[in-house]
Amino acid sequence: MIDLIITIIVMILAAIPLNIAAKMLGGDSSIWKAVFVNLLYGLAVFFLTPVLQSSLGSWTPLILFIINLFLFRAMFDVGWLRAFLIWIAQFLILILLVVLLIMLGISLPFLLFL
Repeated sequence: MIDLIITIIVMILAAIPLNIAAKMLGGDSSIWKAVFVNLLYGLAVFFLTPVLQSSLGSWTPLILFIINLFLFRAMFDVGWLRAFLIWIAQFLILILLVVLLIMLGISLPFLLFL
């Protein structure tokens, strides 16, 4: 039970940069939409990677990237360019949030892996 609670908390925290990026770029976003997009993409990666890897080989990361952009486009009601910009912006926002937390002296164990 505690694993489920931790998983839910991590998914919500992971969706914060995506939600901020989508809102900044004019997307129709909420924290729950961002969590849902992350969940859908995680499921797509889990189920499609073995199939794509066996049939398309080294093209798999590109196909998964396009699926990610499609999810952003469909869920946040933006075009392809804004979906790509949201993808970039979420990582920049994540870096800024991590730096801010470090500057505030807040240490989180998962920050060791960035």
